[in-house]
Amino acid sequence: MRLVSLNLRADANRWDERFPLLVKSLLDADADIIALQEVRLKIEQHKLIADSLNQHSKPAYKVFLCEDWYEPNILANAFLTRLPIIDHERIELPQGFRTAQRIQLEIATQAINIVNTHLHHKPYRDECIRLEQMTYLLNWINAYNMPFILVGDMNAKPSSETISLAKEHVQSAYEVIHSKEPSHTFPTPLRASESLSPRTIDYIFYTEDFVVKDCQLIGANPSTDDETLYISDHFGLIAEFC
Repeated sequence: MRLVSLNLRADANRWDERFPLLVKSLLDADADIIALQEVRLKIEQHKLIADSLNQHSKPAYKVFLCEDWYEPNILANAFLTRLPIIDHERIELPQGFRTAQRIQLEIATQAINIVNTHLHHKPYRDECIRLEQMTYLLNWINAYNMPFILVGDMNAKPSSETISLAKEHVQSAYEVIHSKEPSHTFPTPLRASESLSPRTIDYIFYTEDFVVKDCQLIGANPSTDDETLYISDHFGLIAEFC
């Protein structure tokens, strides 16, 4: 099973230009499941991506959407999956209007959960909200008592309390393969003019029930025609499990 996680940066920062590059990158990844964060609802970004992929991908990707819980709805998380799904559930995380979504599927007769989320980005130097959200999230997932994979933009550095708590329950796919987390997953040169500090905040976590064969960054290379154009302001992650 091949899995991608990517924060899209919604439709900001040259979306029309980076959209074809994004589609090509996802087609090259050939993932069974794609987990997206910061999906822009106004342009039905999830459908735009799925429809473009499905012109070339068989079986087709099916979309499972999870809107953030403020009004009006602006952003969402989304799964695009080529694998059959048994169940889909959305929960609202405490504070910050953030959500998480869970899909259940069966791999080799084993039921598993895959969870996609985007934790709150504020306060920047205080984990009070993210730590509460991660605690709530892990309690929810663990209640199912089955193997799970947790992916997304956690907005938390590897040294943070939030990620330390997560790693009491799960392993990081990138860290297992490379013996360390990426040097940074945000920002990419797409936002070079903004002087943002580089940090690692995107992860693919998994329980010990799985074996990770590989995990790499996705979207780490610019367009061949424009060295400032990337698929997002985040590098995504792609992991292969067996």
